[in-house]
Amino acid sequence: MFVDISYFDDDNAAHAGMECIDCHADIEDLPHAEKLAKVNCAECHDDVQEIYDSSIHAHPLIEGTTGETASCVSCHGHHEIYPADDPRSTVNHHNLAQTCVRCHEDQAIIEKHQLPGQETIQSYILSVHGSSNVEDLESTAATCNDCHGWHDIQSHDSADSSTSRQNVVKTCGQCHDDVVEEFYGSVHGALGKEGNPDVPVCTDCHGEHTIRSPEDRQSTVSKYHISETCGRCH
Repeated sequence: MFVDISYFDDDNAAHAGMECIDCHADIEDLPHAEKLAKVNCAECHDDVQEIYDSSIHAHPLIEGTTGETASCVSCHGHHEIYPADDPRSTVNHHNLAQTCVRCHEDQAIIEKHQLPGQETIQSYILSVHGSSNVEDLESTAATCNDCHGWHDIQSHDSADSSTSRQNVVKTCGQCHDDVVEEFYGSVHGALGKEGNPDVPVCTDCHGEHTIRSPEDRQSTVSKYHISETCGRCH
């Protein structure tokens, strides 16, 4: 592997000024062995590691069956790591979807871990959120982590998940606070606040990754489909 050491002279780099042995602590002599020990990011990022250990991505590692699971380098890269607000970062707002698809469009991984199919990512790209991010580099429309979280991502059927039925209204409210306030004033929202588990939440009407503008003919809440959408319950 060739490593461009000029990266470490870049003041904007996440690890600017660090030495190789700060991460590769097993190097004692030069030339070093061809195969080095796995770097332990938790030596510096122990707070993040603690959060990650409770996530859906960490489960295979904890169980000792590493297989295909998202680790630090899967998302952040190996050597050329940049802060998330740097457009070169693999976890930058406008790059994140492409980082996530490395696993979430891999058919072997999808089948092995029973993940949603490849159409999930494509649906997002065509959605009101995804298309906005593709067309406008200044867009702040929701991308993967805005809904699912960062290091603490949970399975969608977990009560702790930010996209579970119990939490999705709060999650959508991070951007759509005015709509959520209106929702809680409706019969659906009022019943939901009382703990009724059967009332519809945001995703029941608008969809998940496929969300489109109400003016879009294909939207589940457009005038062309709203009766069909409401008819699922009524």
